[in-house]
Amino acid sequence: MVSGQRERSIDITSVSPVTVIDGDTIAASGAASLDQVLNKLPIFGFQGVNGSQNDGGYGAAFLDLRNLNFNRTLVLVNGRRFVLSGIKTDEAVDMNNIPLALIDHVEVLRDGSEPKYGADAIAGAVNIVLKKDFEGVAASAMGGVSGHGDGATDQISATFGHNFGQAGNVTFSASQSHSNPIRQSDRSWARDPITSAETTSDGSVQLARGETATPSGHAVSTGGIDAVMLRGGQYRDFNAATDSYDFSQARYLQAGQDRKTATLLAHGELAETVSAFTELSYVLRNSGTLEPPTTLGLAGTAKYPSGFVVPANNSYNPFGEDVTLQRVLSELGNQLTQTEATTARAVFGLEGLVAGGNWSVSVNHGETHQTYSTSGAVNLSKVFNTLSDDPTVCAAAVGCVEANYFGNDSLSPAAANYIGYTDIAHSAYRENALQASFGHPVVSLPGGLWTATLGGEYRTEFGSTNPDPVTAAGDQAASDQAATGGGYRSREIYLDTSLPLLKDQTMAKSVVVDASIRYSSYDRFGEFPTWKTALSWAPISDIRFRGTVGAGRRVPAITEAYGGSTASFLAVQDPCDSVSGALSNPVVAANCRKLGLSSQFTQASSLLNVSNGGNPNLTPESSENFTVGAVVTPRWLKDLTISADYYNIRVKNAIDALSDADPNFIPDQCYASVNMSSPYCALITRVPSGPSAGQISKILSPDENIGAIHTDGIDVGLAYGIGLGDVGRLSFDWQNTFLINYLVQETPGSPFVQYAGTFPGLVDSGAYSRYRSSLSTRFETESWIYDWTTRYIDGAKVQGQDVALYSKAPGVFYHDVEASWRLKPLTVRFGVDNVFDQKPPTLMDGQSNTDLNTYDVVGRFFFVSTSVVF
Repeated sequence: MVSGQRERSIDITSVSPVTVIDGDTIAASGAASLDQVLNKLPIFGFQGVNGSQNDGGYGAAFLDLRNLNFNRTLVLVNGRRFVLSGIKTDEAVDMNNIPLALIDHVEVLRDGSEPKYGADAIAGAVNIVLKKDFEGVAASAMGGVSGHGDGATDQISATFGHNFGQAGNVTFSASQSHSNPIRQSDRSWARDPITSAETTSDGSVQLARGETATPSGHAVSTGGIDAVMLRGGQYRDFNAATDSYDFSQARYLQAGQDRKTATLLAHGELAETVSAFTELSYVLRNSGTLEPPTTLGLAGTAKYPSGFVVPANNSYNPFGEDVTLQRVLSELGNQLTQTEATTARAVFGLEGLVAGGNWSVSVNHGETHQTYSTSGAVNLSKVFNTLSDDPTVCAAAVGCVEANYFGNDSLSPAAANYIGYTDIAHSAYRENALQASFGHPVVSLPGGLWTATLGGEYRTEFGSTNPDPVTAAGDQAASDQAATGGGYRSREIYLDTSLPLLKDQTMAKSVVVDASIRYSSYDRFGEFPTWKTALSWAPISDIRFRGTVGAGRRVPAITEAYGGSTASFLAVQDPCDSVSGALSNPVVAANCRKLGLSSQFTQASSLLNVSNGGNPNLTPESSENFTVGAVVTPRWLKDLTISADYYNIRVKNAIDALSDADPNFIPDQCYASVNMSSPYCALITRVPSGPSAGQISKILSPDENIGAIHTDGIDVGLAYGIGLGDVGRLSFDWQNTFLINYLVQETPGSPFVQYAGTFPGLVDSGAYSRYRSSLSTRFETESWIYDWTTRYIDGAKVQGQDVALYSKAPGVFYHDVEASWRLKPLTVRFGVDNVFDQKPPTLMDGQSNTDLNTYDVVGRFFFVSTSVVF
């Protein structure tokens, strides 16, 4: 929950809108990482990449302000950048790397551009302020488990600090945490995922579940074969209702993780007016994600675009013609990816006083390394060696044996050993920064001292991803992935100033103007300014009006500019599918017929191979933002604070992959164009021939400067506390975010699409809910604290889907309770998250039956913790 007292003490006087969460609130939350606390705040929208995510996150946890994506949220530690963590296709600050025990408070700057800290704070900034002068010894331990008896977590931490009089401080903190994975099949609502739903002529709904690939093999051909394999070369007609493969049995719903951290903070006087400081940290994280066994079939690769085609002359092929065999290679076991991630960061600096001002110089070095080891990977080139009609091919390959892929457990151990391998990939990120600043009073004004700070920064960043050699050669059965490597250098200067114009005057209890400007020069992306101006006016002490206006600029991330093409499977509707509503458009129908696809053509899988990749021709995106609001603190009602702030952020030349904005955009644009004249048609590849002819094998969706993003809304907060005499104290903190618009222009000049109140996609993005709320109620006595937090996420509907077919989610409430008992130096806490075991709404995402980026998938969760401070 957000601490009402600390938030009131800062937000009342801050010129710009700020949300502040104190360290005690974080410690009491039972959270294993900072994102688990912040993502419960309405301003953070959906979760995006999070530490428990099984698909694509590899255990990392990123923050996403205003649903504008994590790469538009600037994350700082003590006002300085923290090294980014790469996860093959993205990079951002991993919240697993932040030591919870050392957090004093977190400031969430909600007004967009922050030139004082960086040009790229498009959505805002999160500044994590660590404890500076901790004295004594603190230790804590926490354990928790879900109401289902799984997902157990535990963590311990110890912190030691000593003050050397007024000369300085040394603080050391270490922690260890562990969380068990949760299998998708262990939640009844997530089993047997719905992959498609159709309304029949009688009005009933016909569902398809699971995947059409099976462990025994599902053979299809252009000649009409549609059969599931039995033992001994026998087969029968495929029945989707009974034969589809339930892959939820072999997937984690929540990934497991182990993490160890060590942090050293120190500062001390070198002379009367000069001090030195340092921040050293090291984090080792091991995460495990689980996916079903490798599947061969319709999905092709760059080297084998037709997928897994078994020729007619193969001795085990009972059909006498070429067939595409959709085969789950269960003999090789599930694909378990173990990610080892290390993060090291060192900051050294000097600061002091001179000539009535203050100065600071620091160097900041950080680097992260990730190794991804995936068991159960398959070498597709070796698979085809085992199928070759030329016996000399297999004979010439070391270890090759003839293989039978038709039927359950038909693959011999020798064949499985030959085609299988452990895929090992690596990624890394390195950041170096040199910062200097000098602040000094300028002149005395009627409201106080006019202060100004002049600063500069030189920064280098470099990132890389290297796939396994088998993948680099294109021999893998999984999605294609190319190497990533690149970086940039920047030189920046900034001026930050605060002018207290008036104070204690008639209708001017306080008038303050803050202004910042930054000038940035990048070796690859040119030069540009960013700026921000803020005004605060309190006519009387009971009310204060505030407003900000500014402009930001974000250069492409390393993966956006240099990323190698990486494929993933997204839910995409082929416009030529016989059940597609797009065929009612005569242009679409004509284009499909032009490709030779009949009116009975059926899309074989709801999940298509979509390849994203970097684009060296990208240019920086720019933003304009403004806020206007008021804070009311009536003298006649002590401890009441009401705040309301309207925000408006407009991103131009926005960088995104079109498939991220809308997975269906590219095929929709192509087939709706006369004679397939759209340039997007060149991004779609269909299987040219064979049993799977006509199926989409690949959609290329590189990062682009799409049109624009316009979002606006209102943040409303209310905090109130009342003393109850000897009984105790009752307090409330109610935080709300109303999303008015989230408009996306997918290409320059095209119409804007309204995302507010919708799910644009159910795999890569979450709900753009129009309303989110968090109400925290606390009752406190001398020895006890009782907390009840109610969170609400407004309903949303999936764009482009019939609302009757599992594509509309109702509003969802979550309730979290906690009790704390204090007897110095001991504190014991017991809590339950999601008290009423609220299940996520059913949505047809083709993978988990809900939206993992928006809703709680664990269910009721119990935790207990204890801490001592000496």
